[in-house]
Amino acid sequence: MPNPTKSCSTPVTLAHNSVSTDFSIRNQLHTGALWAAQAQESGKKGEEIAYRYFVAKYGKKALVKWVNEHSETGLPYDLIIENRGGNKEYVEVKATVSTGKDYFNLSVKEWEFANEKGESYVIAHVLLGNSNAILTQQRNLVKLRQDGHLRLLILMPSQRNEVNVAF
Repeated sequence: MPNPTKSCSTPVTLAHNSVSTDFSIRNQLHTGALWAAQAQESGKKGEEIAYRYFVAKYGKKALVKWVNEHSETGLPYDLIIENRGGNKEYVEVKATVSTGKDYFNLSVKEWEFANEKGESYVIAHVLLGNSNAILTQQRNLVKLRQDGHLRLLILMPSQRNEVNVAF
């Protein structure tokens, strides 16, 4: 288990309320798939940075548990933050090394859990740099979507049921 009293070796900058709704300037999703090992490594590093950030943020006011610390659990979240009153927040960490990548995959399980938990479900998006990281939080994805601050995109399968249509 990471030592929460040890300072995080990677400085974290927190970006609050950085939601932009200007989707008109982007009309294509540029995907650049990382190799599986790289994606797994950045995901784990992002989770560690988020864990250390929340431990430092809440101190003794809340217990922060990293559910995937030793192995992937398959749960729709990576961290649980429980305050002294027993209220819980569920944090799903999404990490990337690409500054131009402002999208990420969200599983059906994660979306359904976000819908169920509302304000108690948080996405911690971690942009990993060489010597620092930027952590941005998005809370209540369904409301953000309803208010137009997030977009849902459909990625077409590589094998499609295509039909040529004459016109």
